[in-house]
Amino acid sequence: MQDKDRFQAIGFSLLRSDGRALAHMIDYEANYAHSGDGAFPKDIPFTGSHDAGGCYGSHHFACDGENYLECESGFDGGYVIGFTGDGVPIEEDIMDTKAFLALHKKVRRMLEAENEATLLVQGS
Repeated sequence: MQDKDRFQAIGFSLLRSDGRALAHMIDYEANYAHSGDGAFPKDIPFTGSHDAGGCYGSHHFACDGENYLECESGFDGGYVIGFTGDGVPIEEDIMDTKAFLALHKKVRRMLEAENEATLLVQGS
């Protein structure tokens, strides 16, 4: 929870804490889900997600303190892979999703090992 102040500065509120260093935070009023505004700190590990809004889909995101990736997610879970008009999966979407999943797995392992995390959940 040592980094919660940094997330509070961009609009997040502490939703709950598990008594360790894990902070569950939420931003009910996130404008465009903080998309593209560079608001997230990129030097600390965290994971999170946001629901769909009026002009954007839902996404999951992860940062290991050096790398930050997002991945579009489906309404009922899973990840979005685009297809061409001929029904062929778009290879770049597949590669991007695999890269995100690898980073997300790495971050979760890091956070479990450190016994701390910042989990962000944003309103739409």
